[in-house]
Amino acid sequence: MAGSARAITLPLGGAACLMSVALAWAAPPQDVILVGHPGRLVWYNAYQQRIPPDEVARFSPYTPLVLIHDRTLLGDGLTPCMQVGHNGTSLYILLDQSGTPAEQEGSAGLMYLKDVRLLGDSIVVRSRSGVIVHAADGQSVATVSPGKTLLRVFQHGERTYVQVPGRSPRFGWVTLNSPGPTTWEERRALRGGGPQRQPISAERLQVILDDANAALRNVHSQIVHTESSPQTAPWFTGSVSGDTIRCVLHPGPRARSYQESLQMLGEAITRVSGVSPFRIVVRDSVLLIPLQ
Repeated sequence: MAGSARAITLPLGGAACLMSVALAWAAPPQDVILVGHPGRLVWYNAYQQRIPPDEVARFSPYTPLVLIHDRTLLGDGLTPCMQVGHNGTSLYILLDQSGTPAEQEGSAGLMYLKDVRLLGDSIVVRSRSGVIVHAADGQSVATVSPGKTLLRVFQHGERTYVQVPGRSPRFGWVTLNSPGPTTWEERRALRGGGPQRQPISAERLQVILDDANAALRNVHSQIVHTESSPQTAPWFTGSVSGDTIRCVLHPGPRARSYQESLQMLGEAITRVSGVSPFRIVVRDSVLLIPLQ
């Protein structure tokens, strides 16, 4: 597992399971974890508070999560956890003394997949015979009929991990032939031509950046400084170019200490722009959000 992975995230429940893919650049490979029985793990939310069992019970079986850190500590400096992502925010899974997720009442059915290729789009099935979806645990299969939609999450080897939408969303594996009118088509290709409205203007992005920079200055002013510590607060710059929002934290060498700030900035941008938070990608001091 790669503790430096920085892509956020995947849904735990019924939200559309989309992740980042840009037309002009390729997202780096990521490590993914499939959680077969989420209720058998101990979870903490973004505020590092224990998630109640009744909320965990709503997580879909074999939920996919992108790994952020395979081992970290909560704010108390004592509790070992794995950091993953959900809906643009961090979640934490309690680790046991051996450094693996602490399972309760049986196996959580964890599956680790390395170097997957993130997709993050939806397709429409065109094959007359439909598409066969194999459950992640290999125990069942289902056929998705022509005209129905699948949400492509990631590709691993020759297989594609998908979500089947519905009241009780299901995850599973499919093997897809090349796209075409008799196999499958990307849903965005069915919307017709013409220019698309930019989800966020440069002016609106600057307002968000100004708010974020004010927050960074406020935090910096409350830190006890030494002669060797930085005398100025870090700051963000950003732009909307083509099909990507790009923001940079300055100065770059301080980015490691402000990873959560980059994630929070990404969440604020996606809330305003309406872009899926599953598209957020953080690489060191750079935040990237593809718009398509």
